[in-house]
Amino acid sequence: MLSMHIPVMLPEVLSYFSIQEDKVYIDATFGGGAFSAAILSMTHNTRVIAIDRDDVVKTTADELINQYGDRFCFLHTTFAEGLNEIYHKITNNIEAKCDGVFFDYGLSNMQLRDVNRGFSFSASGPLLMNMGCVQTTAHYIINKSSEIELRRIICEYGEEKGYKAIAAAIVQYRQKTSIQNTTQLRKIVEKVVRGKYLVKTLARVFQGFRIAVNDELQQIHDALEIVPLIMKDNGILVTITFHSLEDRIAKHFMKKEQEAGRVAILTKKPIIASQDEIIVNPNARSAKLRACRFITTINV
Repeated sequence: MLSMHIPVMLPEVLSYFSIQEDKVYIDATFGGGAFSAAILSMTHNTRVIAIDRDDVVKTTADELINQYGDRFCFLHTTFAEGLNEIYHKITNNIEAKCDGVFFDYGLSNMQLRDVNRGFSFSASGPLLMNMGCVQTTAHYIINKSSEIELRRIICEYGEEKGYKAIAAAIVQYRQKTSIQNTTQLRKIVEKVVRGKYLVKTLARVFQGFRIAVNDELQQIHDALEIVPLIMKDNGILVTITFHSLEDRIAKHFMKKEQEAGRVAILTKKPIIASQDEIIVNPNARSAKLRACRFITTINV
């Protein structure tokens, strides 16, 4: 049974791919498996290669392997490393180029709801924020980073204007005792920011540390740079982003590839979720879908 994670704009995503038989698609952010499962159920011989860094999704991946056999392949690694592995298989004639690549960069409901992961400021849990395949934790970064580095993380990755005051408050607090859990971090932020801006500030601060722990932005950049190497002509790339830092990377990549004559951008403006979907799945409210078609790909 697939997880209860609700995918964002799944019908729209599938419509851009125009799923057909005898194709190879890459689900670069497997998560709850909805995209992979949809393609496999819609076809008889199309293959899906899925990638995810999180141990939690292995059970779902195993279910699809049991159901679809060698039509489904799962790589337990970061999506940049996974795409790089696929690229090397292509260069060694072990794997064929693909017909489509899909990224959904959002934090999954499974990760957010698990208080032991430390992603949410709404519940008390250890400061981990580790998505998998990484050694560091938010606890280490928060307690060991210099005030200047804390400022950079909160400002650059969290896009929080009050980064100086929050970084100073963290340093002041940890001089007395280490910051062990999400409740302590929340209380530190609450001393700096009050009122109607508190929730948004907390979201930005937690986002900043999560991005730092998992090197998310570099992962997105590195993975996108591999896509032209593994895509067939007329292959489709679809990205779903959830904040401006992610969206900026996806937007600039597609624009760069368009200027190089390699892609036709299919979304002049990003597609957003309908109000009906947002009511059912509030996580969809900040999602932006971008898509492009590869006209000329790179020979390997």
